[in-house]
Amino acid sequence: MSGEQLRELAGVSLAEDGSRYTQELWRPIKPAVTSAGRFYWPPLSQQLLSLAGPEISSPDIFFDYYSFPTLQALRAASINTAEINDTSIHDLALAIGISPRLITSFLHAPENHYRSFEIGKRGGGTRTIKAPRLFLKVLQYWILDYMLFSLKVHPSCHSYQRGKSIITNASQHVSKPFVANLDIKDFFGSISTSQVNNLFKENGFGKKISRVLARLVTLEDALPQGAPTSPIISNSFLYEFDEGFSRLAPFYGINYTRYADDITLSGDRKDIIINLINDLTKHLNQYGLSINKAKTRIASKSGQQRVTGLVVNVRATPPRKFRRIVRAIFHNAYCRPNEYKSRIPEITGYLSYLKSFPYLADSKSLKEYVRTISKLR
Repeated sequence: MSGEQLRELAGVSLAEDGSRYTQELWRPIKPAVTSAGRFYWPPLSQQLLSLAGPEISSPDIFFDYYSFPTLQALRAASINTAEINDTSIHDLALAIGISPRLITSFLHAPENHYRSFEIGKRGGGTRTIKAPRLFLKVLQYWILDYMLFSLKVHPSCHSYQRGKSIITNASQHVSKPFVANLDIKDFFGSISTSQVNNLFKENGFGKKISRVLARLVTLEDALPQGAPTSPIISNSFLYEFDEGFSRLAPFYGINYTRYADDITLSGDRKDIIINLINDLTKHLNQYGLSINKAKTRIASKSGQQRVTGLVVNVRATPPRKFRRIVRAIFHNAYCRPNEYKSRIPEITGYLSYLKSFPYLADSKSLKEYVRTISKLR
């Protein structure tokens, strides 16, 4: 069985299908968090050089790096996110530590700063990932860490947030008589540049800087699935929607959560859930979004109920088939360690994933898995 098939069995939702590309597995240099909740970045030249070395410089792009020897110096040059004024491109470039000309090149020809590739979808077909190239990616990380961290995200949203996961999302729907799953069609691709612009203004950004930032984080009038800024923007875009249904659903005895493009409703009465789905669909249309009706399903307790891929009939747990396959992999690795040494990262990943489930963390089987990995090393 392939790694992608195992990811599906492990409870990886459609929303998670491209998460490896919307949330990078590594970063150039991680910033430090200040006491005020903001971030200090080293000069951008260090960000780039740590990743690719001096040979990345291009003869037709002239970089003008600004050095910030202290946090106070950076604060003096950077944007006050508590009151984001209409900052110019020049001021933004100074705060980041790059030439305004580079930012202008991103705005005038954004398509030159992305690469596209296809990944398989677990339901069949392919998904197009448009990932920013090195310079734009680092710039988007700066925007994410230094500006977008202030965007509002509702507690009912469990995607792309520290301390939340498919497990915390699924746990809200355990042991319910009925569980409904809905999928937002082409979620990232349906959020336009103008909508991102309006989102920034609604969150206190000035008109000019909102327009510039919106263009820096979108491509072809949509959020690119592959940019590090897209997850938090998509989460914040539906803040009012999440707020509304988080208040409405409990009034009818229904639980509501969202994980990126996956919406889940659960409760005691199927008819109420159906009515809420109809209401939810109408409200989503007001955001320019629509539900994929072919993927809408309501499961009763007599059958298997899944939320973001996890089975929730009794507790949030990976499907039994996935656990059997992983058990077989660890058994074979223990019996034939030489054949599995090259797969240590993969096997360690399975162990870390299973440990994230509280009821499995101290189980006998996981202790045996730990011994197996020790033997491989």
